Amino acid sequence: MLGTPFLAYACKEDGCDYVSINHSNIGQHCNESHRWFSSDGNLEHWTISWHQRWFAIAGKYKYFAVQLQDDNNVNNPVMVGSDPESETDVLRKQQLEKIKADWDAKQKQHEEELHTLAAELKKADQTG
Repeated sequence: MLGTPFLAYACKEDGCDYVSINHSNIGQHCNESHRWFSSDGNLEHWTISWHQRWFAIAGKYKYFAVQLQDDNNVNNPVMVGSDPESETDVLRKQQLEKIKADWDAKQKQHEEELHTLAAELKKADQTG
């Protein structure tokens, strides 16, 4: 089963097929696996490109690079190269949207917990 295309960091090392959606993870991979360190001449050892995954069993993902025929239509990818420069902003936007959604969910959960605690406190209040 194919997943929806997403932007990810792909290692540039020859023969390496490591892909991650996490910026810290790709940097750590490149450092530990290929002894890469950021320098003036080599700031990044990865590209940003569209990928899809198949065999979506937790922890057993396989990825392959795709290019969208239309950037607004993630349901119609083709397997060719991609333009990492224009996709950097899209990846950052996706990450910010995920952070905001996670924040909103946690805030809602916190408010519900506060409401429950306030109701329990009101029941226990015997001051009269």
